[in-house]
Amino acid sequence: MTSGVVSSMTSGMTSGMTSGMTSGMTGSMTSGMTGSVTSGMTAGGDELFCVLLTLEGERLLLPRQCVVEAMAWAQPAPMPGAPAWYPGTVEWNGQTVPVVAFEPVLGREAPPATGRTRIALLRSLGTRLPSRLLGVVVQGFPQTVRVTRDSLKPDEAGGIPDHWPVLCRVRMVNEAPLIPDLEALEALVADETVAR
Repeated sequence: MTSGVVSSMTSGMTSGMTSGMTSGMTGSMTSGMTGSVTSGMTAGGDELFCVLLTLEGERLLLPRQCVVEAMAWAQPAPMPGAPAWYPGTVEWNGQTVPVVAFEPVLGREAPPATGRTRIALLRSLGTRLPSRLLGVVVQGFPQTVRVTRDSLKPDEAGGIPDHWPVLCRVRMVNEAPLIPDLEALEALVADETVAR
């Protein structure tokens, strides 16, 4: 799957990639990560502006259009009985936004909040989250990067467990970020919210 994601992503850049990053990457995904990423691309269509979100020991790669804002850390209002990866919700512009700690989703311990901790607000792909937003706890501000056909390669060094909400891992320069499966992550959050 990794090579298909990467090859479709890069070929999607040159063809305009108007159907969104995920549908452009895989062709089998039912909806795009952003709906449309054309405004984040250069006129020539050979570059896609993305962001790297820093976790503890990992980084996530997303189209720039996915990220609404990186808000200052605020302790989420807890949901009693929720798993460690779902610390709670925060209020943003009058909306209640569910927050995910990605490290526990990957089976790791969530790091303590520091002065660098932020909550990256991501656009929801589906309709199951009322706010149409999803918060992810990150360490530091998102970093904007330019992705090209030549700079993005599949990373086959290690497999991705099936239970991770991750599409694949890619190699770009000195980075090996994960491309998250936002639809799967939203489904986890929505199911857990209903259960509470």
